Amino acid sequence: MDKLDEIYKMQQNLNKYIGRDTVSSNIKQNWLFDYSEALEAEIRELKNCCLWKWWVKEFKDNQEDQFNKIIDFDNAKIEAIDCLHFLISIFQILDMSPNDIFEIYKKKYIVNIQRQDNNYSIANKTEKDNQSIFEKKE
Repeated sequence: MDKLDEIYKMQQNLNKYIGRDTVSSNIKQNWLFDYSEALEAEIRELKNCCLWKWWVKEFKDNQEDQFNKIIDFDNAKIEAIDCLHFLISIFQILDMSPNDIFEIYKKKYIVNIQRQDNNYSIANKTEKDNQSIFEKKE
């Protein structure tokens, strides 16, 4: 069992323990909003590990490097793991196995590289290139 499979199984067990089986429940699709909202909350907590409050002394003393300064590195790691908890749960709700995650990630990676190679910008942004991710090869 590789590490992603192990994390996936551990998250399934935690979700079952909490009372939401994100793998086997027949109502799991009802929870996508909840888990998305929880992920967003954890991202906000992660952002709060950074110096961004312009009205505090630490910001005023270090304005040129404000957004690059993590003020609570250990807690940032914990918040990032909390993000992973909810992200894995979302993958489970969407019926994505660890292998699905890997395969779709690889395809999206190629799309992102192609976007950079083609001077990706707001002016030429489209989601059309994402359609290739789920097109069936014949």
